[in-house]
Amino acid sequence: MGAPTSPVLANMVCGKLDAQLIRLAKKNKIRYSRYYDDITFSSSTSGHIAAATGMDLSVSHISRGVDNLSDDFVEIFTSNGFKINSKKVWGTTRKVRQQVTGLVVNKKYNIPSSLMRNTRAIIHSIEKNGLSGAQEKFLLVRKLNDSPKIRDHVIGRVAYIGYITDYGLRYTAMARRLMAALPGVKLPVPLLERERSVYVATNMPGGEQATAFHVGNGLFVTAAHLLDPNNPPVFVRLHSPDHYESPFVTEVVRRNYDTDVALLRHVGDATVINRPAIKLTTRQSVRGDSVEAYGFENYVPGNKLGIVPTQISSVRELEGQTRHSVGTPWPHGMSGGPVFDLQGVFLGIVFSGPLYGEKISPYGTAFTPSALFAAELNGWLDELAV
Repeated sequence: MGAPTSPVLANMVCGKLDAQLIRLAKKNKIRYSRYYDDITFSSSTSGHIAAATGMDLSVSHISRGVDNLSDDFVEIFTSNGFKINSKKVWGTTRKVRQQVTGLVVNKKYNIPSSLMRNTRAIIHSIEKNGLSGAQEKFLLVRKLNDSPKIRDHVIGRVAYIGYITDYGLRYTAMARRLMAALPGVKLPVPLLERERSVYVATNMPGGEQATAFHVGNGLFVTAAHLLDPNNPPVFVRLHSPDHYESPFVTEVVRRNYDTDVALLRHVGDATVINRPAIKLTTRQSVRGDSVEAYGFENYVPGNKLGIVPTQISSVRELEGQTRHSVGTPWPHGMSGGPVFDLQGVFLGIVFSGPLYGEKISPYGTAFTPSALFAAELNGWLDELAV
């Protein structure tokens, strides 16, 4: 029923089963996971899956049904009082769509295209027939577990798509259409407001300049190298020349020079708490991906926010950490700026640009991927939220 007790009860009931399946997975060098009563085994080698479960994927890339499982594997479940649902038993290789708990997981987790198409169709029905007309059509085709109200159903669908896709470009287009079709509905659209989330950062009293961005609740992220480790400033001045007239002061609350990430907190000006913020993610990026960085290049009064499009050229060690190199050098002042993929999903932070007056830097063509600092940054945010 979706009660908050469900995962606890599932873990209690499946405790012995989990232990047996974990031992089986370790023995056969495969990975095991369970979400409630959905069980998944994965491996880079189909032979390991066959040895553990009896399911042979060496000939066909898709296998379905409990009859494809070995008796020993099925016995693990029946001995624990469970019965396997044959309709939900299936295995696939990476050459076809791989789906777990409703998500496509071939390269990165994503929404199935069928869900996207069906959701767009519902929005189109509302646009064409109005809410009442779409409601009548919806009742003829809705599934048993769907909300009986098309308004609630489609809002829930779009919100789910936004959460899974990190509120990227496809979600944003869908959310805009839905909000236009249903006046009064408000959905988060951080992609449309990301330019309002980026600021010029100037340390005090040194005056060195970089870029910072709002992550919510008056907290801002920038590059730690803006802060001299030998004489670190206590305060950093932030300024959004494109959108907000008045600069404000932030205090340095956390920093890590190894990952080159610092966290700032507003001082005094409480109005910044509710300003637009960038949605942090741990979305992975790889060599060949197209990206774009936001920041203030060689900032002087009158300059506007800059956007530098480029492509990841390699993954290499810089200053003792794994960074992603790009094909286009960052201009001075971009350090600390956010980096996005072409769907608008946050990927990381500009590592370092050249010194003022210089055209190139040995570190000026890289960014720090979010996976490197996400856990620590989220810990900082949790500490400051208490």
